[in-house]
Amino acid sequence: TIFKAYISKDYKTGLEAVENLKPTAQTDGETLYYLSSYYAILGDKENSLNTLEKAIEAGYFNYTFMVNNDYFVSLKNNTRFEKLLSQAKQKHLDIKELLAH
Repeated sequence: TIFKAYISKDYKTGLEAVENLKPTAQTDGETLYYLSSYYAILGDKENSLNTLEKAIEAGYFNYTFMVNNDYFVSLKNNTRFEKLLSQAKQKHLDIKELLAH
């Protein structure tokens, strides 16, 4: 439903579908991340950023994937988005260093 709504530019229907998924994803970082990306492609920047922040706090910080995800193209020059990416990058580097030892 989300992608069909995006393709047909029926963003309201797509955002309703994301909202319906939201209750199932309150603590799962990866699911929150995907919800964040859906908000982004459907034009809801505020919910995208809020959900991305929750995803990172919940332990999802796949920086390489985040920085290359085209769903976030509308946020590429957003200061808050850049700060969140920076947080994810630092967590990514921290865990990489921890695993190296």
